Amino acid sequence: MAKTPAAMSLGATPVMVSSIMFRAPKEGPNSVNYVIDWSRPIARNVTAVSINMQNGATLEFSQICGLIVDNSNCGSDLDFIFPDTDVTISIPAYAPYTCLQVNTRQVQFVVNGLAILPGDVTSFSVLNYPPTPVAVPITTQQQVAAVSNIAFNGATVTQMIPNTVNGTLQNLNVSVAFTKPAAAFNNLVVVRDGTGKGLWAGNVAADSTMPGFTGLIGDLQGVSLRFRNGLELVQTGGGAPGGTLNAMGYYLTP
Repeated sequence: MAKTPAAMSLGATPVMVSSIMFRAPKEGPNSVNYVIDWSRPIARNVTAVSINMQNGATLEFSQICGLIVDNSNCGSDLDFIFPDTDVTISIPAYAPYTCLQVNTRQVQFVVNGLAILPGDVTSFSVLNYPPTPVAVPITTQQQVAAVSNIAFNGATVTQMIPNTVNGTLQNLNVSVAFTKPAAAFNNLVVVRDGTGKGLWAGNVAADSTMPGFTGLIGDLQGVSLRFRNGLELVQTGGGAPGGTLNAMGYYLTP
């Protein structure tokens, strides 16, 4: 039998709020569909969208009881915020068709993108009736980026992912191969996006007393690193003995 842990009493007086979940809407069962192109809020230097179901509407929408959210084309987690009941519903990045029941007595709410980039798109429907839960299998369609046989000389910039692409890096392997150096060297290898933001960095150093090396210098598995305007593999430094640099990454795009 599970042991009850020590706990402090909350001590707050319960406040009962009547539910509208199973109240039939007087206008009949309806839904309103929305698509948020997150490029537009970003252009205005904001990350959230406020929605009022009666804002300019000619037909009444008297209550919100459910949401159906498709976030599969968005690489950012989202928060659906209902201020009157202090409820926040979080939707993961790339989440497929998701049915949710909502506890609110208002017809307005806010959708907040936590790590949005231009190109992210979220679709959702607002329901005035409680949705029937459904199970939707999760699919992942990763893309691969690979560059190989780059001269290991401490002075190259190689495009891994085109600068027209925004997305989320999920795995990254960087490897190097070089022979016994004739002199000391110190090379910095960086993976950065088109804005200059570094996603990974590794330092490769050796001197004439050390043998050559072949193997991984970077191994990221199961990460979720957003990038903008593609990815570059950059090396800086000097005195490298020659050899090759290779990199491969798996990523998702909105």
